Amino acid sequence: MDSSRLTVMTRSENAADVEVLLFGAQDDGSYPTSGAEVNLSVEAIVTADYQYNTSYQWQILRPDNWKDGISNWTNLSANEEGIESVEVDKNSLRLTGLDSSLDGARLRCRVTVPTSDATPNDYYSDAVTLEISLDSTETSLSLSGSADDRAAGSLDDPYTGNAGYSITTTTSTSGEVEQDVAIPAGESHPALKVYSYTASEGNAPVYVGVGTDEGETVYYAVTKTETAEGSAAYSVGAKLELGGTKWVTAAPDESDTKEYDVPVGFNGEIDTMEFSGSSYRHMALLTTSGDTPEAELPTYTGYEEYWMLVPTGEEENADTQYFTKPGDTFEPADLTPQQEEALRYVYVGSGEGVLIVNAAEEGSDGPGADNDRYVTYAVSGGALSAPTVFWGEADTGLYATDGEGQETLYAGSTGLTVERETVTQEQTGTTTASYGGTEITVAAKTTVDTSILFTFANLTTGGSESVQAGADGRATWQAAVPGMYRVTATAQATETAASSTSAALYYYAGSVSEGATTEYRLVVSKGSAPASSMVYGGSSVALTLQSRSAATAEGGTVTPPSGVWENVTGEISYTVLNLSGSDEDAAAIEGSAYYRPQAAGTYRFTASLGGVQVATAQLEVARAEITIAPAWEGMEDETVPAALDEIQLTASGGFLEEDQALLERAIAIQCGLYGSDGTIRDVGGVYDVTLSYKSDEEGIAAAAELQSKYNITLESGEITYLSHSAVVNYSAGENGTLQAQYVENSEYGFVSGTSIPVGYGLRFVATPAVGFQFAEWTVTLNGTAVAWKDEAFQGIVTFTETESAAILRVSSLEALIQAVRGESEGSGEDAAPVLQVQAAFTSQNRTVTFSADESTPNGTVTAQQNGQSLNSGVSVAITAQPETGYEVSSWSVNGERIENTQGQNTFTYTSQSANTGAAISVEFQQVTYAVSWSAAGGTVTADGYTGTSADIRGGTEVSFTAEPAYGYELTGWTVNGEPQNGESDETFTWTVPNGQAADPAVSSYQIEALFELVDTDYTLTYTVAGSGGTISVPGGENGSVTVSHGGSITFTGAVRYDVNYAVEGSGGTVSATANGESIASDTTVQVLGGSKLVFTAVPEEGYMVARWTVNGEEVTRGNMAAYGMTSPYQNTLTVENLTSALTVRVFFEVYNGYLIPENGAGYTITGVVRTPGETYKGAPTNKIREGGDVTFIVGLNVEGGYANFSKLVINGYDCLEQTGTAAGCDSVTATRNSDGSYTVTIQGVSGEITTDIEAHQLVINKGLENYDIPESLKKLEIDTPEKIQTLLSTAITGSYDGITYMDIALMYWDGRQWVVVTEMPEGGVDVVVPYDTINTEAASNDTFTVAHMLTTDENAGQVDIIEDVRKESDGLHFHVNSLSPFAISWTKYEAPVTPGGGGGAPSEPEKPTWPFEDVTEGEDWFYDAVAYVYENGIMAGTSETTFEPDMLLDRAMAAQLFYNLEGKPAVTGDSTFTDVTSGHWAVDAITWAAQNDIVAGIGGGLYDPDSNVTREQFAVMLYKYARFKGYDLTATGDLTQFPDAGSISSWAETALSWANGNGLINGHENSTIDPKGSTIRAQAASILAQFDQSFANK
Repeated sequence: MDSSRLTVMTRSENAADVEVLLFGAQDDGSYPTSGAEVNLSVEAIVTADYQYNTSYQWQILRPDNWKDGISNWTNLSANEEGIESVEVDKNSLRLTGLDSSLDGARLRCRVTVPTSDATPNDYYSDAVTLEISLDSTETSLSLSGSADDRAAGSLDDPYTGNAGYSITTTTSTSGEVEQDVAIPAGESHPALKVYSYTASEGNAPVYVGVGTDEGETVYYAVTKTETAEGSAAYSVGAKLELGGTKWVTAAPDESDTKEYDVPVGFNGEIDTMEFSGSSYRHMALLTTSGDTPEAELPTYTGYEEYWMLVPTGEEENADTQYFTKPGDTFEPADLTPQQEEALRYVYVGSGEGVLIVNAAEEGSDGPGADNDRYVTYAVSGGALSAPTVFWGEADTGLYATDGEGQETLYAGSTGLTVERETVTQEQTGTTTASYGGTEITVAAKTTVDTSILFTFANLTTGGSESVQAGADGRATWQAAVPGMYRVTATAQATETAASSTSAALYYYAGSVSEGATTEYRLVVSKGSAPASSMVYGGSSVALTLQSRSAATAEGGTVTPPSGVWENVTGEISYTVLNLSGSDEDAAAIEGSAYYRPQAAGTYRFTASLGGVQVATAQLEVARAEITIAPAWEGMEDETVPAALDEIQLTASGGFLEEDQALLERAIAIQCGLYGSDGTIRDVGGVYDVTLSYKSDEEGIAAAAELQSKYNITLESGEITYLSHSAVVNYSAGENGTLQAQYVENSEYGFVSGTSIPVGYGLRFVATPAVGFQFAEWTVTLNGTAVAWKDEAFQGIVTFTETESAAILRVSSLEALIQAVRGESEGSGEDAAPVLQVQAAFTSQNRTVTFSADESTPNGTVTAQQNGQSLNSGVSVAITAQPETGYEVSSWSVNGERIENTQGQNTFTYTSQSANTGAAISVEFQQVTYAVSWSAAGGTVTADGYTGTSADIRGGTEVSFTAEPAYGYELTGWTVNGEPQNGESDETFTWTVPNGQAADPAVSSYQIEALFELVDTDYTLTYTVAGSGGTISVPGGENGSVTVSHGGSITFTGAVRYDVNYAVEGSGGTVSATANGESIASDTTVQVLGGSKLVFTAVPEEGYMVARWTVNGEEVTRGNMAAYGMTSPYQNTLTVENLTSALTVRVFFEVYNGYLIPENGAGYTITGVVRTPGETYKGAPTNKIREGGDVTFIVGLNVEGGYANFSKLVINGYDCLEQTGTAAGCDSVTATRNSDGSYTVTIQGVSGEITTDIEAHQLVINKGLENYDIPESLKKLEIDTPEKIQTLLSTAITGSYDGITYMDIALMYWDGRQWVVVTEMPEGGVDVVVPYDTINTEAASNDTFTVAHMLTTDENAGQVDIIEDVRKESDGLHFHVNSLSPFAISWTKYEAPVTPGGGGGAPSEPEKPTWPFEDVTEGEDWFYDAVAYVYENGIMAGTSETTFEPDMLLDRAMAAQLFYNLEGKPAVTGDSTFTDVTSGHWAVDAITWAAQNDIVAGIGGGLYDPDSNVTREQFAVMLYKYARFKGYDLTATGDLTQFPDAGSISSWAETALSWANGNGLINGHENSTIDPKGSTIRAQAASILAQFDQSFANK
């Protein structure tokens, strides 16, 4: 919506007296700028005399402040976003540094001008639209590297290539596997899994088949028969029934329960009665007598019956109503809250002789305290006796029914063990090799220096990918998914240049398959040309399915597609889905291959052959740009519509006439000229005709539909209406004021000269000045006097007068005009009538009088002309004579005080006009005196005054308050040394006298309070507040001591502080000592200040310290030194000097540690220091606890000939280069030692410690035995050939084209730097270079050449080829006389090719058929997941043909899944669980998972492999496996969104939140997370498939 004009209706109605002019903008209201500077100003032309109160406020309408057609103007602030500076100087505005976000913003100025009655009126300037234009940018795009670079790159002639693809190879083997026994579904039973059940030790097992039938678990008896081949056969018998609810009560000794025969008819339902259409529940109020011994049921003697009305519908929020039932009717009962709370439900089965109610609160009627427990009473004569508490328990037995209907216990539904069997099964494995698509190169050029982003939008799938260009404006890219791509390059915006996007190029990435197949594409065309986008406008698009032979691949070689695209004929079906709409399902396109988009949005089309989808395509439909404006007949001739409904809506641009009705339902027309009935209000002015969206339900829906098709601009119109009005002028003389209001329902002030509609009334108020009174009204119309008092004007003009004002009312301007002219119509003239109203005033007193004010008659007044008339301009001098002690306070004229006349004894008055008078008076007041107050032996204060003195006027009453010092008392008061008889109270009230009238005169007063000392000795009492110490004092006894006045006393305190320490939660214990003496935990003890406290935590096995807190503050690395700690996680915390109360808490958590690196090829790990070094007793010493620090030395294996490191990376940190960001910890630091080793410290370990270390092996084999060792080395105690060998260093300086460059030297550390040893042994040395130092793939049968690059001065730059190079088993051997750079070339040995026989290409393996009959593609939600885990060897079937997706996952299966996921690594060591022995089918998986902290036992050395795995248990296993793999564990989900989040175990919260945050475990359809629910195999397959693809495949 535009805002070319904004009209504000004000109380003045007509704004002709103020005009606001705007300067600085162009004629069309725009302000083009680069954003550097904006300058605007306004001028307010005010015809009335109120300019001195005019104010200005600049406002802004930001581009983002439009909402639903409403503009939100805000006052421009000094810190306006997007503007560097805002400078305002009243009516001028200067802005600098505007950014592009303000392009389209609007500015205006609000001018506020008051009316004659001080009512503020607001006037607005025209709005200015900012047009901020940045430098234009041009971007061009080119593409190369496609299969056909000669293509035009258009949609109908795109560049081509192939997308990425993969080739899968399938292998199969057969072998014996152990699996669960399963029975396929039969006519009388579903598919069953067989379990065994043994009632007790020594009993033979029975067998149970468990399955599901219509979602419910069912049980069948199963018979096991041994076959002659040694296998077993299983047959299904009768169906077993699960026991229901049995009623039990406590046994006599309360140690167990016994079955209970419930009263006849009892069914657990509340007794209810229907009466007159309402339901009433039976209630009982039990009455008791006397006290009942503890632990016994209360003795109830009787009960009262009540009925509770069951609320329905609107009654549900009403108060509960209770009734009695004396007969056949219900009567209201008034119960107290206590009685209501004590009411019990009465249950079906109650009757004569028996009462059944629910159990009360715990401790009253028995255990339970809920409605699932019941109490029966015997009833006799209204009395209750023999109470029995009973409740229901679930019967878990499985019962078989014989032919006579008798039930026999067959087995229990708990304690079942899965029956296992060994079968021969074919195992299928797959290997997938992935290949990238055609690599294309895109290049962009732009006219400004900025970054470029390439976008590849797949028009087939709707996906999109962005790639940042390099510094050269180029990037390479491969299509991962087949389809048509739209490729664009976007130059990013800068501070001075706008963003720019290139024209699009199109690239088609074809699909690739292993065998010959057909490739399809769906072409969307508008007219005859392909289209990927269009503008909404009623046009249809054509859909054409095309095909060709697809590209094929063998290994990494791709054979391009053959043939051309051809139209497909036959039974083709199309669907369409608007991805921008709310439809969830694609709709079929009926009848033809043409489709007309119904709105803007992204449309996805699909094509199917024979019901199988073969191709998709997308079409972007943009909204059409339209402008909607109001219009009416005669608009160009400025004709005014007679009614609002004559204004119509018109639309221009791409608007479709078929949407006209929609337009009228959505948009409303407003204009202030028309009233609520749509007719003209007779008020002249310029009115805006504005458009807005309707807010009713139909309008909102229509607007949404309209906006789904069009980008809409709403324009406004303008109507100028000239009403019937009259100009009203008014004025008053100098001796009073006149105000005017027009009347339209309410009264509104206006200034003289305003045009007022003739239909309004008028009100004039004349107010005389002081000393004057109203005289008369003068009214004229068009210059002719109006005799408004005549009878003709009765009821039209009325006059009233009060003591302070005269009021003239005109009921209607039109009636007044008609009465004057004697006409029956309006004005009757072309010119507007002019009404003039004047008020005249006269003086109340025509003489000058003067007097002293009667309220202060302390003086006289004299003048010559008292009581006389004065001519205009004549002055009279008036003299006041104050009495002694008084002065002039002020003079007044006609009751108005004259400012600044205090102390002036003479006042001169000048007459303002002839023959007028004035009343002049003077007031007197007493003079001031200096008053001060003081005291010795105490203090004195004066009420209402600060300090000790003040100037106070005579006659003023002052209150003084005396406060004696300790040991003093008040004896009296004095004023100027004179005692004040009878004044000895602490408060003394005194009135300042007229001191100048005294004899002699007094000019100041001194007030003094008199104190005298009364005591010489003091008794001091002292005590310890609360507890925590003692006080001692010399001479003190029983908490008191006597001291003389002025004496001193010394107190000595011994402070004790409260100390409390404890373990929060579980996992360990804590103890403490104070100065070596033990102090108790879990209680508060007092410890002498200054004591040394030592707190020692002892974690239980498998636990470690999680954190310490001291006085609620956690101990961290930042403050741990204050507690004598080198790690915030160590087991000991020390407070050296106790200076305050102390609360210490220690928290434990399950131990988690990470392996410390060990020796590797060519290097050693020594000097390991763990901080903290302790956790729980027996904790692994080869691990560092989570959060701890570890320091170790990485040294070279010099004995093995390793000379130096070529790579030393710890947790991603390069210790050699001192670069990189450490992972899995807070930080890594490394220091090189003099022997070439490195001291490495890892701080805050939070994950597995990774190492990437390579050491060069180099040996001087001969030449050191007779070496004359230089003195420089002997000083460093390097004096043996073995020590010299440790100085040997080699640095691989590079490799290129089979040549390795290395620098070999003897170097030592002199304490400051590395020094090269230049003195070589006489005769040289033999050097051995291991093959893997040259190249990891080098071997003794390869070809080598060694070149020695000389560096000495006389031979510098020469190359010496070493002839005698021997290839031995330990490496290359050669002799040199000096050590310096070497170059060793290497050629890999290739064995000769032996010709082979045979003919023909190898046959392609057959694709395996799907093995599982109970997992169907297209029907089961878990099919894809099962296929993935099966093909990747993560899960197998329960038989050759079944997967059993609904089977519950047990703990053994779960361990096996993670073992499979890891690739079934070799397992060392035996199982530690007594129920998982070497013969168990999952022993390797369970052992491996337990060793790597993925699973744990249940205690007592048991693993419990057959127990089912809950959802939260599986989440914990998955979390631990991810931690074992080093995957990202930071993602979290919001578990509070699930209503059953409170049932999640605390130990599972972190894992379940992580699994939910990664989308692995989500809620059920009922929105619950179900943490205690069982995990079935289908769910496990879905979770592991997503996990493996999301994490492992990264």
